[in-house]
Amino acid sequence: MLSVDAESLASHISGGEDMEAAFVAYQNERYLRTGRVQLTARMYGEVYHAHGVARELRNQMLMPRSKAQGYESLAWLYDAA
Repeated sequence: MLSVDAESLASHISGGEDMEAAFVAYQNERYLRTGRVQLTARMYGEVYHAHGVARELRNQMLMPRSKAQGYESLAWLYDAA
C-alpha cells in the first residue's frame, strides 16, 4: 500500500503535467497536513517529556482517557487523508 503522500505525488506526475508543475501541485495539496504533523509532533514532545508540575498536570489530564480515546485523537494522522 502506498502512502498518501506517494499517491498524491504519483497522481500529479501521471497527469501528464511537467515535473515542476507536478511538484508545485503536490506541495500545494500537502503542505497544511505536513505542517500539522510537525506542530503536533513538537507539542507531543513537550507533553511526553514534561517535568515537575507540568508532568503532574499531564498525568491528571490523561489518566481518565482510554487507549481508544488516545488513538481517536490522532485518527486524522493515521486515517487516509
